[in-house]
Amino acid sequence: MNIKPKNFIITLILIGINMLLYFIPRLFRFPVSLQELLMAGGISVQNIEAGEHYRLITAAFLHFDIRHIFSNMLILFMMGERTESIYGHFRFFLLCLFGILVPNVLSYWYYKITNEYVLSAGASGLVFALNGAMITAAVKKAPGSLDIRRLIFYTLFSLYAGFTSVSTNNIAHLSGVLAGFVIGFVLLPQFDPSEERQDPYEF
Repeated sequence: MNIKPKNFIITLILIGINMLLYFIPRLFRFPVSLQELLMAGGISVQNIEAGEHYRLITAAFLHFDIRHIFSNMLILFMMGERTESIYGHFRFFLLCLFGILVPNVLSYWYYKITNEYVLSAGASGLVFALNGAMITAAVKKAPGSLDIRRLIFYTLFSLYAGFTSVSTNNIAHLSGVLAGFVIGFVLLPQFDPSEERQDPYEF
């Protein structure tokens, strides 16, 4: 199998940004410490209400610890490389934008309604959105899509694992899957089986 990096350049950029924003403040405390960066960019009801709406984007690029970022970046790479190759760079960019905004906006409203004044961050909402988009690709039988049964099993297992953890933002996970599935249907053209298309993955 020959996987070409140019097919998933946006995925690599997203991973690179996440890694830089974690390791530079973590190791060198430059320009601020990791904790200060999280406090400045994570989802916080009080700060968003005060007008800091940029947090709905920046929170997706910040992580609390090495396990947090490693698990998210590993899944982002595995899902992102194939999803971007299937959807194309521009559609994938839109998918990522909504895959970040929808889970974070709904998380904010959930925390606001339940009066949970917590600090939330991480790319898991985006990761689950890519899961949903891959399920859409499988439904539409797009070239390069994965087996739909395995995708659904993996997604349900991941959601279950989240519900067994008290520190997990399950609203972001659930809304991410649904957002990715719906947005994927809007963005991905209907595949015509009679039309010859090159699989982005060469076997």
